[in-house]
Amino acid sequence: ITASILVGTKVASHPHGVVSADPAATVASVLGMMQETQLSLIPILDDGEPVGSVRETRMLARLLENRDLLESPISEIMDPSFPIVDDEAGFAEIVGLLQKGPAILVREYGRITGILTRHDLLDVPQGN
Repeated sequence: ITASILVGTKVASHPHGVVSADPAATVASVLGMMQETQLSLIPILDDGEPVGSVRETRMLARLLENRDLLESPISEIMDPSFPIVDDEAGFAEIVGLLQKGPAILVREYGRITGILTRHDLLDVPQGN
């Protein structure tokens, strides 16, 4: 099983592809997008290139400390980008990266084409 196969399986159930935000988007708009799409984490892409990431729990914790951040650019509170793997990355590499972090981005032909999370691996049959 490769990253592209896992992304392909996921696209069938989530046809909107990679949901991402621009680093200039406000924290409020990103939070709204996450609630609308029911996603708990998303990558921040600048012209298609990963520059950061946000997780809902971390974002909400920061907002509880300072509600004024709602109008700030997401780039002010984003975390580092999720790791990136080639679309032909194998299952063992994917599992290894997801043991260290919540998500990985999949790159195919020079652009981000998918995101995989730990949850996505739960649907994979044992023995891969």
